[in-house]
Amino acid sequence: MRHGQLSPVKMTLTGAVIAGMLHALTTGALAFWGHAHTELVAQWLAGSLYGAEWQHLRTLLPWTLIGLVGVGVLVRPLEVMQLDDQHVRTLGLGLNRWRAFALLIATLLAASAVGVVGPVGFIGLLIPHISRRLAGANLPVQLVLCVLLGAVLAVLADLLGRTLFTPYEVPVGVVSAVLGVPFFLYLLSRQP
Repeated sequence: MRHGQLSPVKMTLTGAVIAGMLHALTTGALAFWGHAHTELVAQWLAGSLYGAEWQHLRTLLPWTLIGLVGVGVLVRPLEVMQLDDQHVRTLGLGLNRWRAFALLIATLLAASAVGVVGPVGFIGLLIPHISRRLAGANLPVQLVLCVLLGAVLAVLADLLGRTLFTPYEVPVGVVSAVLGVPFFLYLLSRQP
């Protein structure tokens, strides 16, 4: 592997390092910000739709639309990138450039998705696997299913979180984790 090449393993490790750094910065910001806002930040970190308003949608919608346009640009390169790296290079696709662009678009869409509700990681981890199982190798259908099923799971998790333990509300991030962990254990049990 050449120096500077963007492989899936390198991207995953880079993501883990960046996530750790951002978590440390968030914890530091909480310590310096004071206790008056700690409950609000803790609620956001748990991934909650509580307090989300239409104004928040208007703020994030342009970024989401830009990200969706980027996905449209990425469909063909992503279909080719499903092949082995060597085959992709022989087809003339600038692999590192398209991987970097895909990472940028994924980051933009993830940021616009969690900008108001907070990190709801299991929706982002769970839905692509389900979409791939439903759509097979058809990448455009997978992408559309990701958008639709992600929204359905978020609303379902919010509904369950608001109704299961009334009058208390369980954050969407917690409900989606409770739903996602068994699914991932099932996936792991099926791996050779």
